[in-house]
Amino acid sequence: MAGIRHAVVIGAGLGGLACAARLATAGVPVTVLEANGRVGGKVGGDQWDGYSVDLAPHVFSMGDAGELARVCRILDAPLQFVVRNPLAKVRLGRKEFTFPGRFDSPGDAASLVLRAGIRPSRLLGAGRHFLQMAADGPDLARLGEDTTLQDWVSRYTDDPTYHTLINLFSILAFVLPYDTTSAMEMAHCMSRMVRGPGIGYPIGGCRGLVESISRGIQRAGARVELDSPVDRIESSRGRVRGVWCRGQRVEADAVFCNAGVRRTVELVGDDAVGPAYAARARRLTVSMAGVMIRYTLDAQVIESPVLFTMPTTPATDVARRIRQGRLLEAGMGYYATVPSNFDPGLAPPGGQVVIAGTAFYPEVPARAGLEQMLLGLERRLENLYPGFADAIVRRVPTTQVHVAAASGRRITGEAVGVAQTPDQCGSGRPKRHTPVRGLYVVGADTGKGAIGTELAASSGLAAAEDAIDRS
Repeated sequence: MAGIRHAVVIGAGLGGLACAARLATAGVPVTVLEANGRVGGKVGGDQWDGYSVDLAPHVFSMGDAGELARVCRILDAPLQFVVRNPLAKVRLGRKEFTFPGRFDSPGDAASLVLRAGIRPSRLLGAGRHFLQMAADGPDLARLGEDTTLQDWVSRYTDDPTYHTLINLFSILAFVLPYDTTSAMEMAHCMSRMVRGPGIGYPIGGCRGLVESISRGIQRAGARVELDSPVDRIESSRGRVRGVWCRGQRVEADAVFCNAGVRRTVELVGDDAVGPAYAARARRLTVSMAGVMIRYTLDAQVIESPVLFTMPTTPATDVARRIRQGRLLEAGMGYYATVPSNFDPGLAPPGGQVVIAGTAFYPEVPARAGLEQMLLGLERRLENLYPGFADAIVRRVPTTQVHVAAASGRRITGEAVGVAQTPDQCGSGRPKRHTPVRGLYVVGADTGKGAIGTELAASSGLAAAEDAIDRS
């Protein structure tokens, strides 16, 4: 470990925490500098009068088999994922069915397609596609990196219900419509999830998870400094030299930035990384953002741990209208988690926590209006669950502005990061290392082959291991 004298991690999101965990347990001196007053980034949360409330609606696709679980094992930090089966209630128009929290056999995948209401004449094609996707089947070898998820589905079936179902999965997993999502990325993620232990949620909630990891890295010797925004990354002669934080220079020969590729370039400067790298960083497209309402209830109104809804509008029209800012015309599907249905300890006895949201492109509010979107979301919950409105104790709207503040991304507040589109996956994915020696980008922007939180954690672990190996 003589090669790394001191490492600085910018940002205590999951990518940064995972990176710090790997470095600290390898004996590297580490300082984590977090701009906010709490750790976790987008996966953080709040404590409100006995309710533990996540910042955004989260479930964890790989449970005990994922990279987050690996981080906790490295730190010997307690972690227990709860898997509920069925996981979710799904509504496609007026059709309602359940989605499993765990796939125990290929038959479970096939039965999901049946329950979705695919037309009998088109069931064979839809079933063949779903099994290919769920099993990492031989079709993947012929896909190519440039294939979108919509194009892949269309090779098997034109059934509108199945297209709507896959578009729903795409938005839930990658916060992207299926006509822009990488088919290869979806296939890898879906097959891993099907083979895994189940889609879970941590006991103690998201807030408990990230705070447990933070305590673990501090036990391993790392320093975590909150309310410590980094103003600049210093480099010279092609090598990172440290960072500037609150007017003070912090020397470091390895810096890991968890604020995204674009922000990393802003902090270190175009001259340091070179014009080609800087230009590509600015061209990168990102996932959609989200608008959410976080609720605490004094009654247990919703019985399912997760809710998904999508309109009967054809999937291609939904995708187009979302991009055009016509979200309300698209029928506005939504996604909600009920964390207290996984862990009742997250709410007082008899109470409930609900996080409900919908995805949109950041330019949409100028056309649709955030208030209209929030009102539409709330009306859907009230129509589905009589008594919901009367049970509300606290209601807090949360927009892309809040997400941007939590994640260190000044402009967009995207839900994930660099979008998992065909041109930005596989060989086109941004690399963890930068042209500046010793400077790395960690988090979802440089993760691959995973969903959301696992994307971020895997990137942080891999970047730390890269740096250790190079030292």
